[in-house]
Amino acid sequence: MTATRRVVVPLRCLKDPQFVKLLEQAADEYGFRCQGTVAVCCRPADLERVLACCFR
Repeated sequence: MTATRRVVVPLRCLKDPQFVKLLEQAADEYGFRCQGTVAVCCRPADLERVLACCFR
């Protein structure tokens, strides 16, 4: 069973090319269907790395 983690992503990250690429990869692999919150299927370490780049 895969653990789920909730992460709040600042809006400015939506313009970051690495974050956009991560979203596109997740959509390509898992599809993109959401109601309410957005679920991104990826390894937590990948998301943390991309978010760290948003704050530089």
